[in-house]
Amino acid sequence: MKLEEKYGAKSSFYFLTVEEGDLDFNFNVEDLDNELGYIIDNGWEVGLHGGHNSYNNLDDVREKKKRLEKVLGKKLIGYRNHYLKFKVPDTWIVLEKAGFKYDTTFGYADAVGFRNGMCHPFKPFNLHTNK
Repeated sequence: MKLEEKYGAKSSFYFLTVEEGDLDFNFNVEDLDNELGYIIDNGWEVGLHGGHNSYNNLDDVREKKKRLEKVLGKKLIGYRNHYLKFKVPDTWIVLEKAGFKYDTTFGYADAVGFRNGMCHPFKPFNLHTNK
């Protein structure tokens, strides 16, 4: 953050909200309320880093989003999938239904490269809704 302040840059930080006993549990997000408040208050963004099975589970994504929003006291708009797990088009549909505005899962878990072959905003097309 200090380096970014020097250059006028702002990052987004994505936090897991897994439960004790879950794979990759390291902290309770509720214990980070001061740190999260500092990030938000100083102009950086906080987003949700979904758990292992969030990429295709709407209920799981909604629960994790609600938990982090409660700590932040504000709505989340950004998301990233854990271990770059992704299922086209299901993950995009789950994230849209959960109310996310964007996803930063740019790459693939099993190959080198970016979705749509470039690291620029990519707006997927939903064949089911023609949107």
